[in-house]
Amino acid sequence: MRLRSRQVTVLDIQDRYVRCSQLRYHSGKWNITRSLQEEIQSTDLDTSSIIKSMLQEMPSKDLIVSISGRDTSIKLLELPPLNDKKLKDMDGILRYELGPQLPMDIDQMYYDYQIVEMDNEKTTLLTASIKRTVLTRYIDILSQVGVYPDIITISSTALYNAFLMSHPHKTGHPIGLICLRESTGDVVIIERGHLTYARSFNISDNNTIREINNSFDAYFRTRVSKVELDQMPVYMINTGEEENHLDLTGVMPNISLKWHTLDDNYTSGVAMSGAFKPFHSQYLRINLLKQVVQEDRGAKKKEAKTKLLRFAPAISVFILIVISCILWWQTIQAKDNLHAIEATLQSNAKQLNDASALRDTAKKLDKQIESLGWVTEGYPMVSYRLYRIAQMVPNSVWLKKVYIPEIHKDKKKKQENPIAKINVAGYAQEQGQIESFLENLRRCDCFSDVRQESASEITLAGERLLEFEIGLTSSKYGTINQLVRKD
Repeated sequence: MRLRSRQVTVLDIQDRYVRCSQLRYHSGKWNITRSLQEEIQSTDLDTSSIIKSMLQEMPSKDLIVSISGRDTSIKLLELPPLNDKKLKDMDGILRYELGPQLPMDIDQMYYDYQIVEMDNEKTTLLTASIKRTVLTRYIDILSQVGVYPDIITISSTALYNAFLMSHPHKTGHPIGLICLRESTGDVVIIERGHLTYARSFNISDNNTIREINNSFDAYFRTRVSKVELDQMPVYMINTGEEENHLDLTGVMPNISLKWHTLDDNYTSGVAMSGAFKPFHSQYLRINLLKQVVQEDRGAKKKEAKTKLLRFAPAISVFILIVISCILWWQTIQAKDNLHAIEATLQSNAKQLNDASALRDTAKKLDKQIESLGWVTEGYPMVSYRLYRIAQMVPNSVWLKKVYIPEIHKDKKKKQENPIAKINVAGYAQEQGQIESFLENLRRCDCFSDVRQESASEITLAGERLLEFEIGLTSSKYGTINQLVRKD
């Protein structure tokens, strides 16, 4: 979690006092613009009221809280090289590697880590863990007055950051830091520029030197020899309070003890725990609140899932109703589209039928044109004369045949109208019917001469009939235009 702005409020909560400072990031460093400090009583209610009054005077978007490292455990873990896949499963790796080194079950602890060194041979992690009950107590104290910090760090990492800010060139060699307050103390050891050991303890009248000695012995038993211990410079850090002049020559006779005051840099070291732009990769940004936030998010998701499951039947019914309405509407639209398509198909079928009828008509017309194609100017229209003959036949007359008699051409004379005569043969019951047929034919202008050439009695199908033959001579109008105009 990184800071959102360049102005931050730092709250340092110790056993006997609370210090509240407001810082602004400018010109590459944190500058303290205001600071307050008040003593507190043993009750959490008194602590909450003091914090509330301080934050009302120094409000800020970002709040960082520093607590005593007395109830925390700082461990340096050396692991094999980690790839990106293993880094994503860092929580599982930490539970496996860190669990055996803690004084209680890891499920009873909150923890955070930071990679301080990584190469092809190993990966070094700095881990900080605290009892869940202890951190929950601090969170409750703050939440009582409506305060929810962004970061909760510890005094030992803030001390390391403060010294790194003041003496960046001195951190290459082993260095010991001792910081004593009214009721607590911190011992920090730096090697190769990294914090490798940190321990916090309570201070009483007679145990300060013993706790300091135990802290150094616990570290150097596994790190370096006694000679190296005596040669390592140790800084006695003062954070603005009255200096604690301790005589350590009895327990460490060759110690190179130096007195140093960090004062404002200590508060800036707390701010570096959430810096949006860290000055150096060695600064520690430990946030014990990170796991709490993750668990709260997980709990909220679980609660949301529980609520969802609780209302799942009603939600399912509502969703089914909505889906049914959508499907019903889509069905109506589909039916309308289907009707439209059917109407279009019917229209297309009708158009196809009309087109087919037109094609048939065109074929018939083509045949008629072909049948009339033989007609030319000055040539008698035989088909027209046949039509007129059929038109004039009475109902009592039956035609047998209509034919053109054989024409005997005279070689000496040119025949102008080779089809000038048509003969009609048929049957009638009496001569009067034949006469009626002759009168009808004489009314046709296309025949100039109409006469009965023969008539004889015959018996056909047991009935007496007259078989007749009529001779027709074409009129002088021989062209289609003349015939049309005449008729």
